[in-house]
Amino acid sequence: ANLLSPSVVGEAGVIRLSIVSVIPDIMRHYAALMLHAKQEDFIATNYWEDSHSAALVSDALRRLSKRAKEAGTPDNERVVVKLIYDRGTPEQLIHNHATVPPEKWGDVGLPKPEELEGIHFEVVNYHRPPLGTFHAKYLVVDRKVACLNSNNIQDRPNVEMMVHFEGPIVEAFYDVALYSWANAMKPPLPLLKNPTTYGPDYQYRFGEDSEYLKCV
Repeated sequence: ANLLSPSVVGEAGVIRLSIVSVIPDIMRHYAALMLHAKQEDFIATNYWEDSHSAALVSDALRRLSKRAKEAGTPDNERVVVKLIYDRGTPEQLIHNHATVPPEKWGDVGLPKPEELEGIHFEVVNYHRPPLGTFHAKYLVVDRKVACLNSNNIQDRPNVEMMVHFEGPIVEAFYDVALYSWANAMKPPLPLLKNPTTYGPDYQYRFGEDSEYLKCV
């Protein structure tokens, strides 16, 4: 629907991988990519439900945090993670993009703040009452990879589909992520001023030659 900046409309890219399977298989791919992040992860889902599928993502967050703490990574170099989902609440009658405070993370099965001290994690609950549902479902890693999927982050006995994109098309996902978030980010995404460049010599690699598939 071209709901993004004109400069990134119609960008091309490469599909390295598609998954047609049950939700946990797709979320395992999410988790592996999230763990491979060097600077940032942006996760968007319509519904986040405390479940096995959500636990795969939560565990990846814990591992990201633990890795940074064990390595002694400076605070300003730790991975920044943003999660946006839709769970309607009365406060959204006033402010659609409601920040979810750390003390509320446990209400939806997210890790406790003390489990994520090695990363910068922020959550927004986006809904427009009564029926304005945020229905997007995607992941952006380090402004280089985007995954678009049909499933929410929950357990359902459905066969779903996910597509793993790389290349300039990822800029479109990144742009939509910023518009969807809407709030000031605390802290901001590290790569806001550093888009990935794709010169004429840029090579796409597949299978074991791809760093993003090899890590999976």
